[in-house]
Amino acid sequence: MVSPILSYNSKVWGLFIKSDFKYRDTSPIEKGHLQFCKPYLQVNNKAPNIACRAETGRYPLILDINNIIQRHYQVKYQFDLAIDL
Repeated sequence: MVSPILSYNSKVWGLFIKSDFKYRDTSPIEKGHLQFCKPYLQVNNKAPNIACRAETGRYPLILDINNIIQRHYQVKYQFDLAIDL
């Protein structure tokens, strides 16, 4: 529900986000996502983040953002190839 809002225009700013999975819970995007998920599940704020993601069936948003960027550039590259022909 909140992921489209948090990943808005991620084709542009997603290139500049740090894709370090060791510190993924400290990124502002993940903090916002977890601040929504924990009250939705009615758990304490100190509940483990991995448990909240598992309960909702979600992955870290950085994975979705990376997929969005990859699809965008694949389509752009295919479009550029079609123009060159």
